[in-house]
Amino acid sequence: MIIKSRKLKELKYQLLNEINYFNTESQVFYKFNLIFIALFAIILIYISIIDIKSLSIGLKELIILLIFTITYFTFKLFFSGNMVLFDIFKGIIFSLLFFLIIILLTKNKGIGIGDMIFFSLCSINIGFINSLEAILIAFILGMIYSIFLILLRKANLKTKLPFIPFLSIGILLSLFFKCVY
Repeated sequence: MIIKSRKLKELKYQLLNEINYFNTESQVFYKFNLIFIALFAIILIYISIIDIKSLSIGLKELIILLIFTITYFTFKLFFSGNMVLFDIFKGIIFSLLFFLIIILLTKNKGIGIGDMIFFSLCSINIGFINSLEAILIAFILGMIYSIFLILLRKANLKTKLPFIPFLSIGILLSLFFKCVY
């Protein structure tokens, strides 16, 4: 009877240690995700401002995003394992094909290559589902803003508008919805 009780206590102790280890690891990942979203938001706002001012983004901004993406991807891979790779791969393929089709259809007069590279890097960070949500939100917001400018006669159908701010808002809203739901 004492042996069974001792084994039961040892098993209980091992189980509690495993739960505590999992909780600690989850808490670290959760806290890192909060830091990630904050840093990601700052980078997105910075690149959006550059796009608003110049209607393009430079190599420096893309390198900043690339360094951030590699850092986050490495950390995410460490905590999530290989499960995350397929989702990231789907996000990249989706964003590249989606923007490539738009660029080819508009003969590079609509969305630019910088938008495609920007969103492809962002897709690595947010995954496939969030990429779909972000694109949908970005196009809806961009369309509403464009219609509003046309109605106010501040723009016409040939006016160039920055698209990265709309993509950034879409990305941040999709991340927010992911956290809330």
